[in-house]
Amino acid sequence: MKKESPARMPEQASSAVAHAAAPGSGQAEGFLESLGLYGLSHLDAAVLAALAAETPMLLIGPHGSAKSALLERLAAALGLEHRHYNASLLSFDDLVGFPVPEGGGLKYLHTPATLWGAQSVFLDEISRCRPEVQNKLFSIIHEKRVQGIALGELRYRWSAMNPPAGEDDEEEDAYLGSVPLDPALADRFGFVLELPALEDLDPQARRQVIRSGLANSGNAAPAIEFPALVEASRQHAQRSAQRDAGWITG
Repeated sequence: MKKESPARMPEQASSAVAHAAAPGSGQAEGFLESLGLYGLSHLDAAVLAALAAETPMLLIGPHGSAKSALLERLAAALGLEHRHYNASLLSFDDLVGFPVPEGGGLKYLHTPATLWGAQSVFLDEISRCRPEVQNKLFSIIHEKRVQGIALGELRYRWSAMNPPAGEDDEEEDAYLGSVPLDPALADRFGFVLELPALEDLDPQARRQVIRSGLANSGNAAPAIEFPALVEASRQHAQRSAQRDAGWITG
């Protein structure tokens, strides 16, 4: 019986990765580094997996740890129709538009800021969200639906938060407004990633962050072709799951 050869990464993935600079060139070398995000290379595989699987992703980290920069730059690199909301200030009308009577029912007035037509949504400060709004975000994150209506274009659901205060935290260092998420909502995030503070990065990464200036380093085109890499990773994962299904399920 002929042994099946291992699945190879599709041609477009090889091409996409080849655009990353070689080590020692002084240019970006990794997935997130190509977006001007330094000291986060340990998250490359997890972020790429979340993108390939289109699984909800939650970033947890202190202020200034590049949570928003990471998600905003991912959306731009993938060319997505993107929405960014501050969940702590959000009202439901901000998401769906203002309801107005039409015929025997209601319709929602769409604006460029509403969720309709979005391919990615970033719900920032989700741990500071009012409980009644948090409950309505559940179906968007888990089901890609709002008020029972399918969000047909929506692919990526992302959130970010500061770590909730712990019992041993000093009050001046704690994020007192950040509270643990409802367990059911938290469970809907397939990827929960912790981002380090600036002082937790190694000296070289800290120098790169300071040198680049996070506020201005996201303007250049990334060295990696992100849409091709994500699509190739998705196809590769599907083939691997088919080939190794017996081993995965035991």
